[in-house]
Parts: sequence; C-alpha cells; structure tokens
Amino acid sequence: MKTITTNEIKKRIERNKSKYEYVIKRVTEEIENEGLQKGRIRPRDPIEREVLNKFKNND
Repeated sequence: MKTITTNEIKKRIERNKSKYEYVIKRVTEEIENEGLQKGRIRPRDPIEREVLNKFKNND
C-alpha cells in the first residue's frame, strides 16, 4: 500500500481547488441567484400541525 505525505495531500488540494475554482464559483452563484425561499417549503397539514403543537406545549 502506498502512503502519501501531508505535503502531497496539500498539493493535491491546491491543484484541485485551482482547477475547479471557476466551477465552484459558477455553481455557488447559480444557487444564490435561484431566489430560493429559506425555511419551510411544504405547508403543514392539519394533523402534522396538531402533533407538532403537542411537542411545543410539553416544554
């Protein structure tokens, strides 16, 4: 089994980071520009709301 040194790992990380930097930036910008809503997307149904309220009341 071949062992690799910490320096080799660091060099690989730097090489891959610079190689894919444009892709990482592009994907990050796409995600930010999607206008995604943060938080809950699916509305709660009445049964789910009832169950969750029971947990809140037990505090």
